[in-house]
Amino acid sequence: MAVAAKKLDNELRYAPATRVYTQDSAAPALEPQERQRPQVKPGRQVSPAQATRIARSARPRPKVSPGRLMFVTLAIMTGSALMIITLVRYAMITQEYAVVNETREQIEESGREIAALKVQLNAAVSLEEARAAALEAGMGYPTAEQIIRIQGGQQAQSGGRTAPE
Repeated sequence: MAVAAKKLDNELRYAPATRVYTQDSAAPALEPQERQRPQVKPGRQVSPAQATRIARSARPRPKVSPGRLMFVTLAIMTGSALMIITLVRYAMITQEYAVVNETREQIEESGREIAALKVQLNAAVSLEEARAAALEAGMGYPTAEQIIRIQGGQQAQSGGRTAPE
């Protein structure tokens, strides 16, 4: 391949000692072809760097009505507000779940404590020991004179039952 060297900003030339080789012999480099420059409108100066670029005319910005601009702005603000409300509500729900879980753990711990206390109570006091302690304290079964029978006419006072005959 031939090596090109810059002579000026817009011209290229080949180095004099450049040779293009083929399979069996060397061939001299070909002279570069002249490039055609794009047509430039009269009265307008184009720099060499812009010669290959396509000049585009400036397009005017489309007009947006104030009503449409206000509608879009309100829609964006409403969407943002809804997202913020959703996030805040999600945070509140998460906090309430934490409170519920904490209360559930307290209930489970209280249940374990009650079970342990029941085991201690059953192991500490037997029925015979409780009767002996009551008799020592003067607590006995009531005698026939101590029992008073109430004849209830109203079911609300006797719990819906009548006294046995």
